[in-house]
Amino acid sequence: MKSDITSVLRAWPYNPQKAIRIITAPDDRKVIQLRLPQGIEQYNLDGRPDGSRPYGCGSVLEEFENRLKEYTDKHSSDAGFHFTYKEYAELRNEVVLYYFRYLLLFRAGAFEKALRDSDHAMRICSFVENYVAPNHRRTAFLEYKPYILWVYTVSRLIPTLQSQDVDGAEIILKEAIAEMSNLSAINTPSFQIEKKRSLRHLESSLQQIGYRTSVPLRYLQKELEHAAREENHEKAASVRNRLHEID
Repeated sequence: MKSDITSVLRAWPYNPQKAIRIITAPDDRKVIQLRLPQGIEQYNLDGRPDGSRPYGCGSVLEEFENRLKEYTDKHSSDAGFHFTYKEYAELRNEVVLYYFRYLLLFRAGAFEKALRDSDHAMRICSFVENYVAPNHRRTAFLEYKPYILWVYTVSRLIPTLQSQDVDGAEIILKEAIAEMSNLSAINTPSFQIEKKRSLRHLESSLQQIGYRTSVPLRYLQKELEHAAREENHEKAASVRNRLHEID
């Protein structure tokens, strides 16, 4: 097996302005790649980002959603359904994979797929919130929920703005503000900071949409894309490291 990738790197020189591409692999899979200064990061474009099929399913979340349905059908309630630490760790690791693919999809302008991945992350948050017993691991995981909700909302909002659907954008923002305001409180500085910052972004966007003219809408779309990219870039390493530190 040939392990050295020098020839691959030379064929795609590093350029920060052209660091993301979507290509077709030899087995016809579509993959999205990020060119790093000394390497390449790659994710499957569809399915689980690493191409694996845990438990024979498309994702760990899919397996656990199936388990929940079977449990609820058997007991007529989800009362008593819970996760082991090992199972929780599988969800934690999966959300990191989807989070990093989301970053690339967003930067590539693939907002429909970015929405798919941020929705996956939101569903994992709900599972952890509902079925993992309160402890420091659960707290450390959920303190990032305001940020995940914000990127999910931006992924919904930008295509809506592109289609000039002002009423639809207003509905999305109002729903997001209500959900953000009603998030179960996590007593950590990160949660409070993220919630406050995300609410500020959402409320500012709603105010700009209220002008209902094309110029502010175009400006708002670019502002949202820039804010999301900048915040994603700043948080990428810290979020991944923080989640991996939870044990």
